[in-house]
Amino acid sequence: MGKKGKKRKTDDISNQSLRSTQSENSSRGRSVSEQHAVSFMLNEANNILYRTPDERYCAENAGNAENAENIAYVSTPLIAGNACSTSSQFAEINQKLEFIMQKLQKLDVIEERMNRLDTRMDSLESRVVATEKINDEFEKSVKYVSGKCDEFQLKSNEITALSKTMEKQRKDITDLSDNIERQKAEMEKLNREMAQATEKKKELEESVLDLRCRSMKYNLVFTGVDGESREENTEGRIRDFIYYDLGIDSHMEFCNVHRFGRFVRGKCRPIVARFVYNQDRDAVLRNAYKLKGTQCGVHEQFPKEVEDKRRELYPIVKDLKRSGNTNVKLVRDKLYVNGRLYNPGTPSSGRGTAIDTQPVGSAAEPMTVR
Repeated sequence: MGKKGKKRKTDDISNQSLRSTQSENSSRGRSVSEQHAVSFMLNEANNILYRTPDERYCAENAGNAENAENIAYVSTPLIAGNACSTSSQFAEINQKLEFIMQKLQKLDVIEERMNRLDTRMDSLESRVVATEKINDEFEKSVKYVSGKCDEFQLKSNEITALSKTMEKQRKDITDLSDNIERQKAEMEKLNREMAQATEKKKELEESVLDLRCRSMKYNLVFTGVDGESREENTEGRIRDFIYYDLGIDSHMEFCNVHRFGRFVRGKCRPIVARFVYNQDRDAVLRNAYKLKGTQCGVHEQFPKEVEDKRRELYPIVKDLKRSGNTNVKLVRDKLYVNGRLYNPGTPSSGRGTAIDTQPVGSAAEPMTVR
């Protein structure tokens, strides 16, 4: 601690001592002159201890008049009055000064500690500033992280909603897949039933076709027979045709004889005759060759489906006969060559069971029963 600081502290202590001394003097009833004398002596002691010679000289020159007055004022009462009391006061003042010096030494220690404390406070302040800066950055980071957390929460909610939607769609797809599997099983069942129904339908159609063929077994179709009119006796006309054109002199029984097909003016519709006895029918077919070279013809009657297939096979029959195959038979809608079933381009095994009754004579097209 410097001299000026010690001087200030000494001045403060002197003032405090003066105040305490004044209070004590007032309590003891001391005079005002004694108080001024103590104050003057304290100031002088302070000047001697802590002021430089220049400062003491300036102070002495500046306050000579006042000091002279004080000394003159104080010395007279002191010398004249109460010398013993003054010496005791100086002793007390010396004790107080010693006490004050001890306190001043402690003040130096306190000042040093205060300086260290100031240094620490400066360091702490800088650390506080750095901490505040870090805290600001941390708050910004927290805000940024909070914003990202909000975005993440929003995305998480969207993902959750999307997951629920996908789960629902997955369930719908599963249900749809199950429905498809059930529909597929039902379709397979329906396909099997359809195949069975188709096979059964085919069998029924073949059965119906066979029944129709059997029902037409006793029928013969006569083409090119003229004389059609509204008053025509069709059965009589067929009897005359068999007798005069085929040369068969026998009485034949018929179930029904009539013309069929759409009427066209200037043309004769074919006649279908149903025989009672099969031998009469066969006799007519055996003599049908006699009609070769005429406009008339005789052939068996078949359903339209069979007639269409037979019409496709007629050119093949002619080609086979021209090539020298004499054992060619057309049974209903099937062609047999040398006892084998013939398919166009691919012969297959099989034996004929019926005699071909292809019409002989003119190449008249087969007709169907109306």
